[in-house]
This record gives sequence, C-alpha cells and structure tokens, in this order.
Amino acid sequence: MKTPASPHARGARAFTLIELLVAAAVSMLLVVTLLTAAQGITTNYSRAQGAITRMGDSSMAIDQIVQDLEGMVVPNFAGGEGLRIEPDGDNPHAVWLTMLSTATDRDNSFSSNSTNAPDFTGAKRAVSYRIANQNPIDPAKSENKAYALYRSIASARHTFQNVTSGMTNLQSQYWSSLPGNPSPAPPAPTHEDAFFAENVVGLQVRFEYLDASGNPVWTAPGDRIRVGRDGTTVNDQPIDGSFRRAEVRITTLSPEGAKRVSDGVFPLDEAIQRFGKESVRETSRF
Repeated sequence: MKTPASPHARGARAFTLIELLVAAAVSMLLVVTLLTAAQGITTNYSRAQGAITRMGDSSMAIDQIVQDLEGMVVPNFAGGEGLRIEPDGDNPHAVWLTMLSTATDRDNSFSSNSTNAPDFTGAKRAVSYRIANQNPIDPAKSENKAYALYRSIASARHTFQNVTSGMTNLQSQYWSSLPGNPSPAPPAPTHEDAFFAENVVGLQVRFEYLDASGNPVWTAPGDRIRVGRDGTTVNDQPIDGSFRRAEVRITTLSPEGAKRVSDGVFPLDEAIQRFGKESVRETSRF
C-alpha cells in the first residue's frame, strides 16, 4: 500500500534559474553599494587625517620660525650679519633663510662646566631654514623624493668660534662650508638630520619698514634681504631705518598632493593650486 505524500512535500519546489539570477544580482548590488560606501568613508578619513597632519606640521614650523626671527641678533663687529634671505634654486615659492638668533632651543655648549668657557647658555646660534626636494632618509638617492622643510641649528660654541669678524655672509661663508670644529658640527642645511616638517613646498618671509616719507612698506616675496651691522638692504639697496616686523608664509601640500608630485602626476605649481594650503603669521614688533 502506497503512503500518501505529506502536504509539505507536495508544496515544496526548487528556485527557478531566473529567481537565482535575480537574487545574485541583488546581492552583487548590495556588495557594490557597501564597498563604495566603505571606500568613501576611508577616503574622507584619509583626507581628514592628511589635513590634520598638514595643519600640525605647518603650525609647528611657523611657530618656530617666528620665534627664531623674534630673537634675531646682529653681531657687534663691523660687517657682521644677523639675517640673510635669498631666493632658493628653481623653486619660486621658497627662500633660504639664515640668521643668528637667541630665541631658539636652549643650549648649554658654553656652560660654566666647559673648560675655559664662560657661561654662554642661550647665546646666539646660527640657524638655517631651507626647503629641499629629496629623499628624506638618504638625500643621495634619486628615488622617493619628497618636499620638506629642513632646519639646521649650530651650537652656541660652534657659532661663537666660527662666526667671526671676517664673516659677512652667513650662507656662503658659514652654511655652505661648515667648519668641523668644535665638535659636534651642525648638520648641513638639507642634511637628513635637519629634517623639520614634511610636505612643505613654500617658505616666504617679508618685512615691514618705513620709507623716506614715514609710510609703512612691505618687502615683496622673493626679495633678497640682508640685516647687518652696517645696515639693512633689500635687493642690495639700503633702506632707511630698520625692519619693524616680519610676516612668515608657509605652503604645505596634503599627503595626496605630495604623492602626486612625487609620482610626477602634477607639476608643483598645479599641485599647490589643487592641494596646497598657506599658513601665515606675523612676528611681534622688533
């Protein structure tokens, strides 16, 4: 005798091919939607992190430059130079800034514990700021180049013994040919040990002074500036009086923009337009 099929068995059936295809298409659509959303979140997060990093680097760098400028001093021997700014290489957005400053990192290289040395703690020190496009780990390598700001600083002892009365140009006579003694000598202006802030592609400093009529005038970005014992010059032309304050301007790229420049996707000027950000700060009155 045949056993009758249960009602559940009689009602069961397999999915048709069309139903399976529709289910697969819906599933794929959901996966694509989720991946797109996740990618958008990741991209936005990376951009936000990049912006935070860029703001932190530029803020730290500009604060230090302002502090050094506010502590700038001119040596008391004839022709002595306290500050020099020169256009730097092929980068129209950058200058090479060098100075003697007391407001920088504290230094005990002339402490009373040193043999035959007076207590010169915090005395003037030679400082150099320069932008370079190079491998930040090994500048000798031609690959993996990146723009960065380098800050090199000499000890008070090294500055005192080598910035002498015969030196009237900090850049060519000091930073371009650093003496080895006394040890330790400061790192060269763009040595990897002088790395200061990444993705910095622009550095400009301008100064305010009064013209012959007493009107305030600002120097232009890229001007050649010299402050010495024998006076102040702008593009080798002497000015009346002295500078009253300075304005520091730093341009940084986002990590995305820096990578595109490094990969050769964008030239620097276009990358600055698309991914650049400027930070500006003024010193107090000199």
